[in-house]
Amino acid sequence: MHGGISLRIRYWARQFDLDDIEDVAARLAPSLADRGHEVALIAPAAEQPSDAIVSERLAIHRVDGDEHGTASRLPSPAGDAPDIELFETGGRLSSYACSVIERDGRPLLASIHCPLADTTHREGDPEGSLLERAAAIAVDTEAIAGQLKAFVPGSGPRTAVVEAGLPLTDLAPGPRLLKRPTLLAAGRLHRSAGFDIAISALADIRTRFGTAELTIVGEGPERPALEAQAVELGLADVVHFRGAVAASRLPAIVNQSSLIVVPSRVPVSGSAIAILGGQLLRPVIASAIGGLDEIIEQHGSGLLVVPEDPAALAGAARRLLSEPGGAADLGRRGRTLARERFGWDRFVDEMEGLLESALTPTVAGAGTATAG
Repeated sequence: MHGGISLRIRYWARQFDLDDIEDVAARLAPSLADRGHEVALIAPAAEQPSDAIVSERLAIHRVDGDEHGTASRLPSPAGDAPDIELFETGGRLSSYACSVIERDGRPLLASIHCPLADTTHREGDPEGSLLERAAAIAVDTEAIAGQLKAFVPGSGPRTAVVEAGLPLTDLAPGPRLLKRPTLLAAGRLHRSAGFDIAISALADIRTRFGTAELTIVGEGPERPALEAQAVELGLADVVHFRGAVAASRLPAIVNQSSLIVVPSRVPVSGSAIAILGGQLLRPVIASAIGGLDEIIEQHGSGLLVVPEDPAALAGAARRLLSEPGGAADLGRRGRTLARERFGWDRFVDEMEGLLESALTPTVAGAGTATAG
């Protein structure tokens, strides 16, 4: 508990997937429960829910996306009314969550881990209305803080930048593969993630590093198209699709890689796979879009490239593979940042502080930084 206060929290999550390293709720909800808070987590229904958490203080409730009549049956911590709502923007339950939160009128901490939808600034938008009344708003990058300020005038004093965090892996960094360079991309297989760009870049990289390979971790609707692309480019034997991998197994896969690539087409906020790469001394190449520069280039732990440009991605990879000393320096800086700046305990501390502050009229002093 932060400051000795135990809270009853109703947590509206975008998703809850223990196998997704980018899922903040899957790490934060159990951590809050471990610290003595009572958490009722509301998440979209999942085909294969990964809810195997044993905790008397964490109740998980799955709701269908079109379920509007269950408000009276939603779980509340300890069977009582929650002290506060914690709402993640951008989820499938967004409209439903907004209606319940507005109806109940409890203190609200809004949490933003992805770029805001273009509709947020429009009058009557449910999420925009919630952001206007939220006692505090947590964002994980200055880029999102700027977008929020433009979309929701007057939100600046209530907004705190809480930089992304990730628990430290117990696995020691292994040697980077140089004789058979391996690029690693991880995440949901959607076109927006840009994994097709990584496959195209691999063809270019192999003109100089003929043994280079690409490992893709994750599942999603784009997988058949990506597999067909690899076949068409003659790369079927060197592009490895690992499917969904439990977050606990991902460090071992990172240790088998040479570089991490984050070739996103769309703005993203904090990147857990980039932080994990840093923990294990792997340099990162990412699109210069969204908040990735705040994790990577600003701190010298990797390289940024023009989005949707396979040649630029390939050029950055060839540079790092041909300069192993420089790549190692980037990896060491990434490890220092992962341990000192992007730690998990620090993240939970700051979120706890915001939850407590949201129960009072001001959030002064909460969070890593307050957006002006």
